[in-house]
Order: sequence, then C-alpha cells, then structure tokens
Amino acid sequence: MKSKLPTAYNGSDEQPKLVTVIEEAVDINDVKEYGIGIDVHKLFIMVCVRTKLDGVYVATTAKFPTDWKSLLRAKEWCYGILQTKSDVKIDIEQPLHYVIDSTATYHYPLRIAWGGIPSVINPTIAGENKRKTDKLDAKRLALHDQTAVWRESYVVPPEVEALRLMIAERERYISEARASSNRINNTLTRFGYNIDRYGSVTQNKEIRSVVENQISASPDDIEWICPIKLLMDVRLVMRKNTTSTIISKLKLKTGSLKSSIKLHRCNGPLAVMAKFQVKK
Repeated sequence: MKSKLPTAYNGSDEQPKLVTVIEEAVDINDVKEYGIGIDVHKLFIMVCVRTKLDGVYVATTAKFPTDWKSLLRAKEWCYGILQTKSDVKIDIEQPLHYVIDSTATYHYPLRIAWGGIPSVINPTIAGENKRKTDKLDAKRLALHDQTAVWRESYVVPPEVEALRLMIAERERYISEARASSNRINNTLTRFGYNIDRYGSVTQNKEIRSVVENQISASPDDIEWICPIKLLMDVRLVMRKNTTSTIISKLKLKTGSLKSSIKLHRCNGPLAVMAKFQVKK
C-alpha cells in the first residue's frame, strides 16, 4: 500500500508531479540509510530522495523554486519522504546529509537554509547522464549520497567567507594598481618621459608627485626628465583618470585573529595601493 506523500511547493497553485522510480535492491552497497541529491539552478532546484522500502529502492523527486521559504519547504518535504517511504524512519531533529552540485554560487542559499551535512561537488567531476535531465541528475546525486561516493564538504564559517572576500578585493586592487602603472608609463613614454626607470608611480611617492606635477596646469622644470612639456590635451586625459580619491577600511575579527584590510585608491590610477595587515 502506497503512503500519501507530502506536497512539494512550486510557488503556484498547481500541484507538482512527483516521480517515483522503483528498482530491485540488488548490486548496490548501501552505506547510508537514505540518499538525497539536489540539482541546483538559478530559478529552481530538483530534489531526489532515495530510500529502501520493503526490499526495493524508491527514488522520489520534486521541483521547488529557489526563494527562501521554498528552500525551507523542500527540506520539510524531504523529512516527510523519509518518514513515509522508508523502512528506517528519520527523526525530524536529525540533520540531513545530501549531495549538491556547485552551480556557480546558486547552491549557497540552499546550503545555508538546510544546514546539515552537505557534500558539494563539481558537476563535471560527478559526471553527467547521457540523457541530460534535471531529474536524472538529482537521482544520480541521491545515489552518490546513499553510497557515500563523496565525503562531507567543509562548510566555511561566515567570518572566513568574509575574509576570503576581503582578500579577493585586495588582489583586485593589486591587479588594478599594476594595470594603472603600465597605462601611465605607456602614456608618458610616448612623449619622452621615461619616468618608470626611477621607480613605480603607484608605490614611490616621489615619482608619483613628479607625475602629478607634470600633468598640472603649471608643471615645474625638473632637470632629470624630458624638458618638453606635455600637451594640454594629454594632461587633461591623465587628469581625468587621476581625480578620484577613495579610502576604504574593512575590518574583520575571527576568534583571536584580527584581520584588517586597508584599500587605498588615492589620486586614481596614480596611486592604487593595497595593504593587508594581520594583528595578533
């Protein structure tokens, strides 16, 4: 006798179709009592719960939107399947283990909403079905979860995730500083100003001040650089790229570690500096 399944929510009044696939319980080395696979997309997720019921494997799938309430409802739906279509009943207080593919960053909201014990995998490593469908992908991931193909993924704490973001920002500014230095040097050398041989315009304050002086309205005569003044049009172009001044301080505390990233963008491309400080 088939048990009545909980209703999956799809964000509309239309009831979603539940797909149940039954297979003989042979040639599979069970490691876990159940398996949950989740195929993630931008607008929806396909969830498959694989259990053993009366000697056969039962794989049930349902589709849910990716808004926060629907993600929580999908989790409740999984608990309902595990309580009605499984020989071993799973307590609702017990954390769920599941395999989820890492599609861009779309898997993050689900992982945060569900918690539990996720195994986040690269879909290209997991291998795709010859018949590419979301249901088959979710079923494959559920089988991987039940047979423990993938180990549990390390869940990065929010503090560490924020630190990663800060470091990525630092790297972006370092790259921007390098590009700015090259752009400035290329412009100046076209008009005889071989200033970069004396130092970097983004790291050397004296060199930077010289460049800023030469693109001003009244540049001074400096004996060790080209005596021919830059054309006003060239100075205007360079001034346009050197007018913004942004100083941002981003601080983060993680336990006993105090990390502070200071991003300085002074005078636009002339001074793009990034400093990373770690204080104990």
